[in-house]
Amino acid sequence: MSILWREDGQDLVEYALIFPLLILILLGILEFGILFFDYSTIANAAREGARAGILPATTACNLACRDAAALTAAQNAAAALHSTPTIAVTHPSAGTIQVTVTYNTSLITGPMIAAVGGSGAISLHSVATMRTE
Repeated sequence: MSILWREDGQDLVEYALIFPLLILILLGILEFGILFFDYSTIANAAREGARAGILPATTACNLACRDAAALTAAQNAAAALHSTPTIAVTHPSAGTIQVTVTYNTSLITGPMIAAVGGSGAISLHSVATMRTE
């Protein structure tokens, strides 16, 4: 057999060509899982905050008291996140409360994305609006 037709290193070359693609797919799955968890957490925080803001208190509670309860409930529901989200409590119309949660999350692949000119962070945003009781 001729030296030109030997296939001794073929497996190694094929593995070297496929390995970066496999790593990229694995990192994509990890990134999606982390982003899904973060978004689910802030969506739940917005709902919990709005729900706490509409519940009538046992004592006389004014609008500021309900806003404080909504803010505290949203902060407690978002405690699993790596950093503190931005939480805003507003009243778009009479008899409603709106809780907005914004969270800036950095990606695992952020340095690689920044190397090609992108941003290594994503801003997640969730809003919950409920009518007061």
